[in-house]
Amino acid sequence: MNNKTSSASIIKALGCIIFDIAIILGFYRAFGLFFIIAPDKSALMLLFLLLGLALLNAVIIFPRPFFKVLGVPYSISMIILTVFYVLISNTLSILFIGGALVGYLVWQLILIAAYLVIFALILFFVGKVEEDNIRDEKEQRDKTLIKLYLMNIEAALGEKENGEEASRILTLFKSLKERINASTPFGRITNNFAVLDLEEKIKRNLISIEEILKIDLNEDNLLELEKLLESTKNLVINRESLNIK
Repeated sequence: MNNKTSSASIIKALGCIIFDIAIILGFYRAFGLFFIIAPDKSALMLLFLLLGLALLNAVIIFPRPFFKVLGVPYSISMIILTVFYVLISNTLSILFIGGALVGYLVWQLILIAAYLVIFALILFFVGKVEEDNIRDEKEQRDKTLIKLYLMNIEAALGEKENGEEASRILTLFKSLKERINASTPFGRITNNFAVLDLEEKIKRNLISIEEILKIDLNEDNLLELEKLLESTKNLVINRESLNIK
């Protein structure tokens, strides 16, 4: 696989080199006399031509970093943007062949600025998409984790003997579970540190509840269990209140 990738890269590089040589030779053939008449403008034209070719070569020879950072759709947009830049840049060179040097330079700089602005916008949207993906992954992970905690607690409660104390604990747990299920999914709120802190406390409490249920219940740990269930429910309520604010 690596050999195939390496061979493909070499072929692409050779193709780009041949293309570049052909374009540069064509440039000299078309504007060779112009180098004698207006060497300054000719040098600038060649400079912008080489810049365009360099950008084009970069996106063709090294697409993997673009795909990795930008993703396929945005990478394709970047390649198209670069192709358009090269075409417009060289069109400007032809249009301004008889124009003022300053005007030509200004338009080329405007074109480069436009290219960079659009590139920056692409990076911005890529960043937003990545943030959304990270947030969605966190939400799914936290939702699954909370669901797992609740399932484990429910299973542990099901193994306990029926009695007044167990019935009281089960009622408190059902109330807590209903409150959690009715609240905003865990992991969705990412810009409120107070909410994030409460979510961590709720997770720790659920773990503690599960640990207590693994041992034989007595008067002391039953009381602790009741307090944990009630305090965890209050934390869930407080979390929602902070989210609304």
